[in-house]
Amino acid sequence: MGPMGRPPGGGRARFDRAAQNSSMGLQAPHQEIDLEKMDEESEQMLILRYLNQDNAAFTRTEGGFLDLKTDGKLYQKVQVIRMFPNTDKNRYLSVREGTERAREIGVINDLKKDFDRATGRAIEEQLNVRYFTPVITKLLSVKEESGYAYFVVMTDYGECRFAFRTNNNAVVKLSENRIFIQDLENNRFEIPDIRKLSVKEQRKLDMFL
Repeated sequence: MGPMGRPPGGGRARFDRAAQNSSMGLQAPHQEIDLEKMDEESEQMLILRYLNQDNAAFTRTEGGFLDLKTDGKLYQKVQVIRMFPNTDKNRYLSVREGTERAREIGVINDLKKDFDRATGRAIEEQLNVRYFTPVITKLLSVKEESGYAYFVVMTDYGECRFAFRTNNNAVVKLSENRIFIQDLENNRFEIPDIRKLSVKEQRKLDMFL
């Protein structure tokens, strides 16, 4: 930067030339927006495509990902995401591109009915990785301090410690007795039936519901 914060190399002159071009009806070059392409993409997003064994083929790759071929197009490293309701884990699965935009390719209505057993197992493996959720079987210790809750629990994968903000709705009731917990690192935990916990444990949990 030059004296008084001016850009070196005639910044004022460049500004004057830009103003002169504007007054003469000249515009700086810019990237044109393809409105037709945008409209086409919007229309495609509104179409609900159901994927099944007749129109879609999933392939497991060496890296443990899934590729999908449908409508003559190959999609690499697709994502499989559960849609609501969350009670039926093998229905209403959204299959999306493995890109940053993650546009939806189609929906699997019923995994067990729409695909063969081998394909179903491959897709379930992807879902288990994405939705890895240990089941809490016992609350060993619960402590609240300075806006944080600290849990020590026993799960079906062994003892675990985690924490979450008490004002962050980290503990959610999915049904009358089913509890979902998400910690500070976005790890997920589930209590399928709080009635199986002791009365003392249930009272500790009530503080966060």
